[in-house]
Amino acid sequence: MKKNEIWLVKIPEQSGQEQSGIRPAIIINQNLNITTIIPFTSKEKASKYKFTLRINPNKQNNLVKTSTALIFQIRAIDKNKLSRKLGEESEEIDFILENYLFDKKTNITREKLEKYFKITSEALKKAKKNIIKGKENYAKEIIEMVENYLSDAKHFQSKKDFVNCFGALNYAHGWLDAGVRLDVFDVKDRELFTVK
Repeated sequence: MKKNEIWLVKIPEQSGQEQSGIRPAIIINQNLNITTIIPFTSKEKASKYKFTLRINPNKQNNLVKTSTALIFQIRAIDKNKLSRKLGEESEEIDFILENYLFDKKTNITREKLEKYFKITSEALKKAKKNIIKGKENYAKEIIEMVENYLSDAKHFQSKKDFVNCFGALNYAHGWLDAGVRLDVFDVKDRELFTVK
């Protein structure tokens, strides 16, 4: 059993509107005897809800009919409830699940990281063009540190380590702001820098 595999699962009945019975589900995590799944439904109207993903049958997932992954009904079940593997699904569900689990205002999202990568890259480009005469050596050292932290941020992003990625981006921009405050770079852009 691996992440993003689709299995036929017997989901125990519960009170309320939760999915139950034998149905396909996608595996999110496997830990000893407990498996975290997202159940599917074939009801078309389910796709109108937020945090769902419509999945069409194909040779990869081996679904019999078009289904909707009900991400908002994520749950943990005993692995003995998994009957047989049907197929696999793409990583698109990861992106939707990430946004479901993490509030965009208080957590680090891909969109937020892309925004700060863009801002810091623009600030670095502008700083390189506006080095104050006589401060070239200081500027060289600052720029090297910024580029190193940007490289670290990209590495952490590739590993989906968003916390350290965001931290590295902040360090990168902090060096640029320090350069501006210490009169190494002559910039006036208050959108990109903390100017005096």
